[in-house]
Amino acid sequence: MSTQRQIAIILILVGMFAPLYLLIFVTGYDAGASLSWNLSHMEIVVRNKEWTKPSGLDETLDNLNLALKNERRYFRFGSMILKPRIVMHYKHVILLNLFLVFVGTGLLPLSRNGEGHHYNEIYH
Repeated sequence: MSTQRQIAIILILVGMFAPLYLLIFVTGYDAGASLSWNLSHMEIVVRNKEWTKPSGLDETLDNLNLALKNERRYFRFGSMILKPRIVMHYKHVILLNLFLVFVGTGLLPLSRNGEGHHYNEIYH
């Protein structure tokens, strides 16, 4: 099996099974709602909004943002900062994996060209 064919099969498998695996981490699912409503409201939360003590990197980014845009990056209360919520919408995960499946299925016929199939030759 050629390397290009292996890559195509891996892309197809990742595109099919990654959304199923990431479904474990999804929040915002409503059993009584429609599929389109659920896809637009389901998300994977990477980090919730929380008050923390700033690290050196946070201070550097805050000072750089203050110098460039003349505004603070984080909301401050005393020595604490409010870090924003980071989420990834599940519909974007679905679209990315659908793209991976399409690329993988597009690579499969191209990988067969070197295995004895002569698509260039004209038979009379």
